[in-house]
Amino acid sequence: MVVFDFPVCQNASRKRLWRSLRCEGFGFLQNSVWITPDPIDASQLAVTSRVPSVEWIIVLEARPVGVESDAVMVNGAWDFEFINGEYRRYLDAIAGFPVCGLSGDESRIWAEKERAAWKQAIRYDPFLPNALLPRTYLGREAWRERQVICQRLINEMAPPA
Repeated sequence: MVVFDFPVCQNASRKRLWRSLRCEGFGFLQNSVWITPDPIDASQLAVTSRVPSVEWIIVLEARPVGVESDAVMVNGAWDFEFINGEYRRYLDAIAGFPVCGLSGDESRIWAEKERAAWKQAIRYDPFLPNALLPRTYLGREAWRERQVICQRLINEMAPPA
């Protein structure tokens, strides 16, 4: 858990920290309380080394002691409706993949489009352990479909035997 309270005059530092935490896959329970299920090495958070006071930021290993379940915390920290929307867009984008008959250039173009769509789809996914993922999570389905598409692209691009 990362808890912080930057002075108003340090807004740029706060925004840098938000970006850093999001890039590291943290979810936010509140704007200044971010969590991850993974072990935290404070040195990975570039901003923490430049913060002059524990009153501004502190990195903790914590466990809830109240009635909060893992599912409640996950739903509070990550927007899986949005994440699933990104995966739905990816699945829609690859739905029109031709089964066969692409030229080498067409296969390359399709591969570039697929890769761009995949990068967009996974941009906000925290890649939580399976035990923490909501039942409605579309990431696994998208991954299976991606494997099928990639195998088709490999087959299309392979020289004839």
